[in-house]
Amino acid sequence: MCTYALARGARRGYLDPHFKAVARRGHQGALAKLSTGADGRTELAGISVGTNVGDYAYCIARTRAGNDFHGLGAFLIANEQL
Repeated sequence: MCTYALARGARRGYLDPHFKAVARRGHQGALAKLSTGADGRTELAGISVGTNVGDYAYCIARTRAGNDFHGLGAFLIANEQL
């Protein structure tokens, strides 16, 4: 969602254009988590399984999963922006 927000904000002129490059780096990081499974389907790995309000340590320690809907939706709208 941060990647999407940075890309959208820079595109709309709400943020400095510099943030477009920051969003691109975030997008590249997400693309690095894509793979193709044995079944031929695409998988997005390393998605945090839902987070509530918490500190940095809480967020980092969250369980990670592949193709969790929380991350898939965020990836798709960020991908569309970029």
